[in-house]
Amino acid sequence: MREHRFHVDPVGGSDRVVMAGSEAHHLRHVLRLEIGDEVTLFDGSGLEFAARIERTGKHEIELTVVERREVSVESPRRVSIASAVPKGDRQQVLLEKLVELGTACWLPVEWRRSAVRPEAKSVERWRRYVIEASKQCRRNRLMEVGDPTSAVDLFDRANEPIRWLLDPSGEPIERAIVDGPDEAIVAIGPEGGIADDELEAARRHGWRVVRWGPRILRLETAAI
Repeated sequence: MREHRFHVDPVGGSDRVVMAGSEAHHLRHVLRLEIGDEVTLFDGSGLEFAARIERTGKHEIELTVVERREVSVESPRRVSIASAVPKGDRQQVLLEKLVELGTACWLPVEWRRSAVRPEAKSVERWRRYVIEASKQCRRNRLMEVGDPTSAVDLFDRANEPIRWLLDPSGEPIERAIVDGPDEAIVAIGPEGGIADDELEAARRHGWRVVRWGPRILRLETAAI
């Protein structure tokens, strides 16, 4: 039987969970689950919860936790992707694939030549994409979605031991790969290219400019 997974607010030590909003609507009106049915809940903490439906209301579902499980499918290396924002539906594709591949954090970056300006009002929509992808791929920790930032601010504040900026002008990536550090950030510019002053700023702040190979990739392809 197919497992039904739902994202809920932090559960903590409580055995009672109240589900509302779009998740409750999906449970009640799309899947048509009923009292007594069991589902799996996750709250982004790393735990998942077997829960039984106790009450169904018009806008809320009440459940009882019957088992707590620690199930981790996280990558041993914490990788953050800081990228330009692609157009339209490609945003959802980018976030879905980064979640599936185990990315720890995605930072939307505004570059000088960005075609799409990242806006704070889009963050909740992006986080919803993350939740939906996490439900599908069984991640119990949500990939973080950072607030929009400029490229220069990103270069200044990032402190990961491995900091790569992807650009066709960079050195072959094989020269930059190292063993040991378990935290890395990779920045990807817009399809219009990274401006010279942005490349200089990255190098000035200790970033290593690298290239994947001889072909020019779309930004979401490079990120994936």
